[in-house]
Amino acid sequence: VDGSWKVNSRGDYSGGIGGSIVRCTGESLMIFSGPVSSMTALEAEIEAVLYVLNVIHNANLHNRRAVVCTDSMSAINSIYKGLGIDFTLLVPKFDLERLLNESVTIKFIPRELNGNADQLAKEGASRSNFFLYHPMLPRGDYNLSDE
Repeated sequence: VDGSWKVNSRGDYSGGIGGSIVRCTGESLMIFSGPVSSMTALEAEIEAVLYVLNVIHNANLHNRRAVVCTDSMSAINSIYKGLGIDFTLLVPKFDLERLLNESVTIKFIPRELNGNADQLAKEGASRSNFFLYHPMLPRGDYNLSDE
């Protein structure tokens, strides 16, 4: 996953997230790219990770092992530190700590290995609507605001 944040042509801040969920076999479960209302680049990075964690939670994939990869060590540190401390508006509506303790790990990967997610996040910052392709996940809504 990745987040993107920039000043757009109107002088407004524009954030985007993007990435994919892939099985260990390489089979794509989901691709996403869309705008977010982040106020900083770090918030966009955190929102990208939280989006995938939300999908894992809502699709009941939390019963399996999952690794979320990001090139933002700051996002990883913020999430493990506890979002309620510095990013209270980003605290999800599910038990994040339990998810991270039981089945999900967030790992740092070098930017060079995260090119696809980076491109999807940059495209997401320019989109007016969220793009979501999920041929392998159960039908459902995977928005951040969902329980």
